[in-house]
Amino acid sequence: GYWPSLNETWEKVRQFKWVMSCSGAHRFLIDRGIVPNWHVEVDPRAHKVGLLGAPHPEVEYLPASTCHPDYFKHLEGYNVKLWHVFDAQEDAMRTLPAGEWAITGGCDVGLRALTIARFLGFTDLHVFGLDGCFGKTGRHAGSHPNQGKSAEVEYGGAVYQTTPAMLEAAKQTFHELDQMHDVTAVFYGEGLIQAM
Repeated sequence: GYWPSLNETWEKVRQFKWVMSCSGAHRFLIDRGIVPNWHVEVDPRAHKVGLLGAPHPEVEYLPASTCHPDYFKHLEGYNVKLWHVFDAQEDAMRTLPAGEWAITGGCDVGLRALTIARFLGFTDLHVFGLDGCFGKTGRHAGSHPNQGKSAEVEYGGAVYQTTPAMLEAAKQTFHELDQMHDVTAVFYGEGLIQAM
């Protein structure tokens, strides 16, 4: 993920053979010499092109069909595998092309990345940059064009600065992990999700 604890933990990512990034973590890691094996995106907004940065020929890109058309243009000529966000509504089931994958998950790309990692067969997950709150460097590990409304939440006797979207992702993290009974997840860094 691209939340602030990535600034303190990114060097540990080098220890892993398989790396999946999401949001601005792609550019963040590549700038530090770590090339992810996969990069996941789900957000339909055009600003995600800038957060991604330059595509890398060694990365397999996993954008959802919900991504902005400019995102797909940016990835032309690279290794791209499309997937769809699962939606149980009847209209969504009818419009999904036959034989295409629809994947469940939570309310943000970090949670979807956890689900996709399990879909690809991984059960021992080491999670970096999923915090659910602000950190020492702000709301993200680096620059980000969208900064939601700030809110405070108390958990375990500590107060965390967060946004409604970050807080919802923190709440949904454990629901998503509970759906994957054979997955063990270790969260690195400091944040609301780690405290939870």
